[in-house]
Amino acid sequence: MNTPSTIPNDATTYRFLDYYRDAANWAGTPLVGGNVGRNDDSDKGYVLNMKKRGWITTWEDDGDVFMDFTEEGEAVAWELLAVAKTTTEEETPEQPTVLIPALVAMSLSDLDEDRREFLFDVFVTAMEGGSNYWCYRHDYRCMQRGEDGQVIKKADGYPEYDTEGFYAVITVDNEPDLGRITVNAATIALGLSRILSAKTFEVLDWETAKVTHGDIKNLGKGTANAIRRAWTECEAGDIDAELADVVLQVGIFDEVVYG
Repeated sequence: MNTPSTIPNDATTYRFLDYYRDAANWAGTPLVGGNVGRNDDSDKGYVLNMKKRGWITTWEDDGDVFMDFTEEGEAVAWELLAVAKTTTEEETPEQPTVLIPALVAMSLSDLDEDRREFLFDVFVTAMEGGSNYWCYRHDYRCMQRGEDGQVIKKADGYPEYDTEGFYAVITVDNEPDLGRITVNAATIALGLSRILSAKTFEVLDWETAKVTHGDIKNLGKGTANAIRRAWTECEAGDIDAELADVVLQVGIFDEVVYG
């Protein structure tokens, strides 16, 4: 991988990117010497260099050291990820850092197949486990159906998923005034867009127990970063039930209400 001219092309940079990719396994704050740097005596030097460059900060918890990525570090990681994708694929892909605030006014046909499937996968993950502790599903469509109402199946017998017309109709438990809410691609896209665009996040002062809310109420930086990385790399598999639930809630309520 050829790094941008403004970013040093050295072992520290490569180790930094390894930690950034691993962060999804640690709610955005990877363990130093955990999955990355284990049994590597040079790792402490790499981490120190990252701190000197202003890419990370570190903190301790019960003897373990974790890292947070600074705003500068986030920007560096996104630039490195974009370069990595364009240098490892035969064709130059869509820029992975593109935000999607306008998607709610667009057709899914304006997105490539991978991005449509990403939205679909987040929707299914939320509907089939992530969010069913606070909502009731009245109607649900994730598979293509023929004029007779039967599920269309592929040659291998598996159902043909409806990655463009998927939707659900839900009600929120103990909130009858909200009525029935339709959840679809626009809902997921709006939740993603709000999270990707957030600049400040919830902070808990452990000494005073005071919570300072960010742009999206009850959204922590680790959660936002995990979702951001998944979208950047177009890896819907990195969006588990908890993260999918957050995307859905932010798309509906503009904040994290439950969980």
